[in-house]
Amino acid sequence: MNISHLILCTSLLAAPICAAQDFTEPETAAPAAASPLPSSMAQKISSGDFAGLQTEIREALQAAGEQNKATQKLLQDNKYRHLLDIHELLRVTGPDNMKAVFSKSPQDAAFVKAFLQDPVWMELYLGAGLIPENSPDGIQILSDIWKADGKSPDFRTYQSLAAGIASVFSTGPFAGKLKANSAKCNPVRRYQIFKKLHQENKLHPGFIKLRPWEIRFVTGIHWDDKSYEWLNEHINLPWRRYTDACWAAPYTGSNFFGDTIQGPLFYVPWRDSSGEAENTRTIGGVCGGLSHFGTMAAQA
Repeated sequence: MNISHLILCTSLLAAPICAAQDFTEPETAAPAAASPLPSSMAQKISSGDFAGLQTEIREALQAAGEQNKATQKLLQDNKYRHLLDIHELLRVTGPDNMKAVFSKSPQDAAFVKAFLQDPVWMELYLGAGLIPENSPDGIQILSDIWKADGKSPDFRTYQSLAAGIASVFSTGPFAGKLKANSAKCNPVRRYQIFKKLHQENKLHPGFIKLRPWEIRFVTGIHWDDKSYEWLNEHINLPWRRYTDACWAAPYTGSNFFGDTIQGPLFYVPWRDSSGEAENTRTIGGVCGGLSHFGTMAAQA
């Protein structure tokens, strides 16, 4: 799924301000290449004036639309597409929220400047399968990943991974569970685990080709991050046997101490010594635990 510049463009030209749209339709046009922004816009970014930036971009886009009614021709202009990306990012995030990330630290400010100059990465984030309804959190997660790994020479290779993780940790049905287990589920650590496993050739060869909306389904389990590493190491089945993975853990209703799986004490004796996947493999579980185990093993 990509963002649809056609929908963004027609929405913008039809009204003073873009209305909310579903912009996950596939699009055949190539991603916009980075292009220098006008000096007045660059200055607003450098000063953190994102409300002013949004207004200037909207006026520039509408003026371009008035001058050229041929929408498809407009969309062939990489500068125009780049401005559409920034305008949509500011719309879903909010200028004040963008400024809050920008103002957090000099490193966060550097991320915002780099991100707004990178239309390919913005389009990956905006096209992650769900409209980023909680975009301020998503932008902060992207910034944290960039601060940890943005200077790596191969970072661009993993931008889709970064965008997918930022999306699943901030938006949609998995985000709440991931936050509830935040002590063990950290988006930067999860990004680093998947990057490391890929670099070590321990993932399916097609992994690096996944789009952010697909990455959501691979990286979104709310079990602890380290369970991915443990499962990759210990429950590494050929792809034709992925569905067998859940039966690698025993179906167990009560633990060695007589605590039922339906109560809160079942995993407590081992909670701090092992991850959730290893505990399920060792101690067992029933429907939910085994299905999570099998699903996460396939993802890992």
